[in-house]
Amino acid sequence: MEWRLSLTARKEQFTVGKIELDRNLNKLLDIIIESVLVAFTKEDLAKVSLWPIPTPQGVLYWAKEWSKKLNHVLCLIDKQNVSRLKVKEALKYPSRLVHILWRIDALQRSDLNREERLYVVRKLFGYLADFRKKDLWCEDGKNILWNFKELRGNKRGLVFFLTKDERRRKLFFNLEASLFLYTELIYWANHPLGHCFHGLYGNEKGIVLVKEYFDLKPEVWDFSKNLSFSQVEIFEVYKKGTKIKLEFFERGIRTTESFKQNLLSFALKVDEKVVNQAEDISKYLENLQDVIKKGGKFVQSLNKKQLIEKHAQYWFYAIKPLCDLVGEDWHPPQAVRDNIYKKYRKIDTIWQNEVKRSFEKMSVLPPKQQERALRDYFDPRS
Repeated sequence: MEWRLSLTARKEQFTVGKIELDRNLNKLLDIIIESVLVAFTKEDLAKVSLWPIPTPQGVLYWAKEWSKKLNHVLCLIDKQNVSRLKVKEALKYPSRLVHILWRIDALQRSDLNREERLYVVRKLFGYLADFRKKDLWCEDGKNILWNFKELRGNKRGLVFFLTKDERRRKLFFNLEASLFLYTELIYWANHPLGHCFHGLYGNEKGIVLVKEYFDLKPEVWDFSKNLSFSQVEIFEVYKKGTKIKLEFFERGIRTTESFKQNLLSFALKVDEKVVNQAEDISKYLENLQDVIKKGGKFVQSLNKKQLIEKHAQYWFYAIKPLCDLVGEDWHPPQAVRDNIYKKYRKIDTIWQNEVKRSFEKMSVLPPKQQERALRDYFDPRS
């Protein structure tokens, strides 16, 4: 009888888990579809035009090996009883997780069976929940990662600069714009692999928005070694009532009106050191813009195969923190290079005649049919 009750309990637990996973997957797919259709016109969707290569094209060359590695590493984390806290500390930011979740289309194109694909997604959702305890989906326009005590601790010792000085204000916004541009340079369309925006946190003087830029010197790029820093934390204080909304994928800030004029003050940490003099921002900005200029020229010099190889490298680098936890090498295996340099034409034919063509057909469909087609493209349950 005890065995039967135990078996029933396990079945109930499995059923509850499956319902929750299906609910989360449906919500994730809704957000992906909305993001794609908002970002792309019909012409863009037909061309699948993302700089410097279309993501669906790159995925074809590394999806199988990347998905296999991700599944293997997550299984090792379970097998080695690595705590959720250690996983959270290793990942550091939810923005990396949500963009790995965006790549569930790679799971679709892998050799993993349905159970293995859903195992990966279930684990990733669990880790994400450890970051976003209040609202997993940022439905309230907030991305709350810190409690009051954590916010106070992270603000301790900061030097806040008022934005009344127009020169200082301009310098700060130039730095912010350059940091955002730089993450696009090193992570392309998936720039949140290098930044995390969170808040909004209440403050007696206003509201606090935190922008963290990290992994700015990834091993993928040689030119990034010339950057004099690898992490920047920005604390921005805005007037109460300023309309700022954050979203699930942390790609930017959603607002229907300008909000920069409502910025009251800002503070920075560079490589965990507080910036005490506003003038110090100039040296960071000069170095950053020099690296952007040289890095941009380098990326433009790469041919198609080299671009796809870099695409594969930074996606494998995205799961490096998980690999490091269990002593696994994060680098793309030889099979990925073989796909790019030995099987390029074969895979490119699939891209040109099947995947790209399917997006072209999708672009002229009515909205509801577009949504269904995109759902089928991304859904790992298919």
